[in-house]
Amino acid sequence: MPVLNVIGPKLGRCNICGAVGPLTEDHIPPKALAQNIALRLNHLVSVLGAEKAPPGTKMPDGIKFRSLCQRCNGVVLSRYDKALVAMADQVTAMLRTPILLNGSQTVRVKPQLVARAVLGHLCALGINRYNEGDPQKFGEYVLNDQSTFLQDCRVCYWVYPFAGRTVARDLFITYTGTKIASQVMIMKCYPIAFAIIVNKTLPLDGWQPPSFDFYASLGPDDEVEIPIYLDQIPDQIWPEMPHRDGNMVAMLGEAAYVAKLSSPRGQVLKNRLKR
Repeated sequence: MPVLNVIGPKLGRCNICGAVGPLTEDHIPPKALAQNIALRLNHLVSVLGAEKAPPGTKMPDGIKFRSLCQRCNGVVLSRYDKALVAMADQVTAMLRTPILLNGSQTVRVKPQLVARAVLGHLCALGINRYNEGDPQKFGEYVLNDQSTFLQDCRVCYWVYPFAGRTVARDLFITYTGTKIASQVMIMKCYPIAFAIIVNKTLPLDGWQPPSFDFYASLGPDDEVEIPIYLDQIPDQIWPEMPHRDGNMVAMLGEAAYVAKLSSPRGQVLKNRLKR
């Protein structure tokens, strides 16, 4: 298993725009969404393997990579992060209400901005990864809020009431005996998880979460009500662990990580919610 390489050089190529110059540290997920608590970071493949995972690398203030220039990190993603945090705050309020909520609720979001926030932070995952091996030019989707990102890729979301975080940009899912395959990028952190499916024809394993497909034609600042399903919550290790025979997941360990609390708290609110 390769050594965790998360810091990177102070000077290098930005993972989003490709500019060469000073690099800044990007938190994945963003600091405003994920509290900077002490974590232990491991490669995802080692955590899902049959053998006991190593203790992991200490990350005292969350997962971060020095991989973005100041403009992409402090200007471009800052705008998108406000929409992402606004969505997460509404879901958090649902999960923390003293009244037990089940079924479908709604939140108001700006889908184009939320989707680009997720993609932008996943682009930051890994050192010197500008357009490396990507079938799409993800950086262009992030920099241009008028681009066809939501038309070209599927962005799914679901409630994630668990402690810890999982971030991956290099998952490749396929079904044995078929020609359906896709790169899948995931960012999972309380209270919500996202998956970006590059090939929209790929169905996920066992359950199809809601997506932003219906909002692909909206403008970047258009705001809509979207459903949140509190009674449809997959396992904590879904979709990175296949549940059906014939479904296969391949991953590159250099950009697929799990971060657990240094003092594990286990499930957060899963027992409150009806499966």
